[in-house]
Amino acid sequence: MFLGTQLQCARCHDHPYDVWTQKDFYGLAGFFVRLVVQDVGGNGNNRSFAVGEKGSGEVLFSGNAKDQAPGRKGEPIKPKFLGGAELPEPPAPKDVKEPAPKNGQKMPKPAFSRKEKLAEWVVSPENPYFARAAVNRVWAQFMGRGIVHPIDDFQKENTPSHPELLKALTDGFVMHKYDLKWLVREIVNSDAYQLSGAGPSREALPKWFERARVRPLTAEEIVSSMRTVTGFEVNPKEPNANWDYFLRAFGEPTNGLGEFQGGLNEHLFLNNSDQVRSFVRRKKGNLTDQILTSSDPWEKRVERMYLSVLNRPPRPKELEAFVSYIRREPKPDAAVEDAVWVLLNSSEFRFNH
Repeated sequence: MFLGTQLQCARCHDHPYDVWTQKDFYGLAGFFVRLVVQDVGGNGNNRSFAVGEKGSGEVLFSGNAKDQAPGRKGEPIKPKFLGGAELPEPPAPKDVKEPAPKNGQKMPKPAFSRKEKLAEWVVSPENPYFARAAVNRVWAQFMGRGIVHPIDDFQKENTPSHPELLKALTDGFVMHKYDLKWLVREIVNSDAYQLSGAGPSREALPKWFERARVRPLTAEEIVSSMRTVTGFEVNPKEPNANWDYFLRAFGEPTNGLGEFQGGLNEHLFLNNSDQVRSFVRRKKGNLTDQILTSSDPWEKRVERMYLSVLNRPPRPKELEAFVSYIRREPKPDAAVEDAVWVLLNSSEFRFNH
């Protein structure tokens, strides 16, 4: 993720489509071979874990997977920065013994930490991979697809769609010392980000960014949007109430890969959950209450409902259908709740477009 590079093919053999060799893979693995996961205490489901680091241990390289033989151990491989030099490492003190940490205690820091050296290199200006990978990932988060796509597959066969743009953003990101706020401002203030979703292209993720993409809202965005449009009053003692339920139904936030596939769980949740219904039930001051207490004609009230939820006026057929439905009952409370609920369940509300 931090380097935007796929190395797994080089674990068993030299990469068939890129420059990476097995020794590149095992050289990078050398930074991690000394890491251990420790149980540092707690009870039941509330246990805590820490990543510790030993002061010794090497990765053994035994060649191509097809050439393996029983008992073949391989030779130690020094840690090597991807596409760069080996890590200069002082020799370990003689007769040094690895500490045996007690239960519940973190392992002490080694005299020389490979993990620290890797972290320093990853974010150094001399590393050619980190800045462009970060820029590409953030761009994809806002635009739906990366300038290099998939976002974590920089290679010679997967060229950028806009190489000058990628270089300009990468150079600026380094110059601004990896300031993510600067990067986000540059992207969202661009003409490309502010384009309309209209246009001749029917692609959900237009390759050339010629129009805005159509994308589903994340679980967090859905909850925040429902709260905003319905005037839902958040309990300050439980500001994140309902979020867990939405996360279970909608999954993790977008990962920048442009992947989305609606599922049955999501559909059932929107249609049947009490969490969605709680946004539309009449409470003093919320949208449903405002619609019911208004003295405007029902046509005006339905228009206000549409503007609040979908940010547009209703079309003539929509206006007629909603007004007719609400007027059916002598007491319109339940009908207005249903009407707001229908708009919250619409694909127009579900997607950003």
